Amino acid sequence: MRINFKTFKHFFTLSFGSLISLFINVLILLSFSRIYNKEHFGDYAIFISVVSLMSIMATFRIEHLIVLEKTIIEAAYLSEICKKIIKIFSFLSFLLTLILYFFAIPFFSQPPFIWLLIPISIFSLSHITIFLSWNNKIKNYKLISTYKVFQAVFVGVVGVLFGFFLKDYGLIIAYIIGLFSSFLLFNFNYKKSIKKFNFGYASFKEIRGVFIDNKKYIKSSLGLEFFNTVSKYIPNFILNAYYGTGIVGVYDMTLKVLNIPKNIISLNIGELYYQKASVFYHKSKESFSKITIQTFCTLFLIGFISYLPFIFFGKELFTFVLGDKWKLSGEFSEVIAFWFLLLFVSSPMAYIFYIMKTLKKLFWFIFISFFIKSIVLWYLVLQKNEIDTVYYYTIICVVLEIILCLIILKQTLYKNKII
Repeated sequence: MRINFKTFKHFFTLSFGSLISLFINVLILLSFSRIYNKEHFGDYAIFISVVSLMSIMATFRIEHLIVLEKTIIEAAYLSEICKKIIKIFSFLSFLLTLILYFFAIPFFSQPPFIWLLIPISIFSLSHITIFLSWNNKIKNYKLISTYKVFQAVFVGVVGVLFGFFLKDYGLIIAYIIGLFSSFLLFNFNYKKSIKKFNFGYASFKEIRGVFIDNKKYIKSSLGLEFFNTVSKYIPNFILNAYYGTGIVGVYDMTLKVLNIPKNIISLNIGELYYQKASVFYHKSKESFSKITIQTFCTLFLIGFISYLPFIFFGKELFTFVLGDKWKLSGEFSEVIAFWFLLLFVSSPMAYIFYIMKTLKKLFWFIFISFFIKSIVLWYLVLQKNEIDTVYYYTIICVVLEIILCLIILKQTLYKNKII
């Protein structure tokens, strides 16, 4: 199954923006690692964890269906429904955070006013997921690429400025401004592209109809995303509870650096695979299987090359680039890199469950994995120090990710009778 020039052009468009944003993000990380300390990064990681967990409820993950809609007008209609749901949920989250603020309940180790920053973050982040799905559907990869650069610039400039004037909240404020500015960029272009359809105001009856029509998908997708997100961020909460924000900051820095190859390459390949494979699946099962296997092998090869330096020289790379205070992050990276190599492959390939409408399988895997990770992590923080806890927890994550990769391959090979 050969990838044609048009597909390569789309990948190049996405990757070009990612490369520029990567360069900017590296400069930002170099600056932030010297301006902010590990506790600041810990607070930042906790804030993002809360926003991410709450934002998965904002659309009930219906936005995944936008790419799968057969026509542009159906995708546009679903996008409008999702936007309406986001507005309702954002308002409810504002009321909740307002109560937490007035009762002076601290945001973990931060003052209560941080709660008030959450609704605008949920509103912006949720809209961005809608806009990404919409632009993927209409193949507007240039705008997706522009967004990555745009957000990186805003986060970098604001983060550096606030690092000198309001250091304790600089990273959080930079994150929020980066999200909101990206929302404005996407929203301006979205309104222009959607204007011709004239859907009008989305009523509650229409929203209810969408929920009824897709209730099976929503149950699987929402549960899947919830447990997947909780599983992703649970270490931040547990490590913070037992060891403090310092170790959370160190752990989070490791993940930020290791996420760079994943964000620049893996996610872009995943977006293209999702768009093309969803078409092939309905036209030719053989073509679908071939492009799936080809993408899987390509991701593994690129991932291996990307993470090999961290496996052998993680401590040296972190110390040289970020400074001595991030030496422990480098030591963590030598083990966590194995996990991210597998994530580099499994994250984009998980789209196969959406395309084949077998989300139930992925849901049960994520659900069981969540409980395994939680129980193991809880045991480790009670029995081990923070360094051993991170190491042993990573080993469990590696084993589970290997199992997921095998499930993906089995689903492709046996379901489509390639072997």
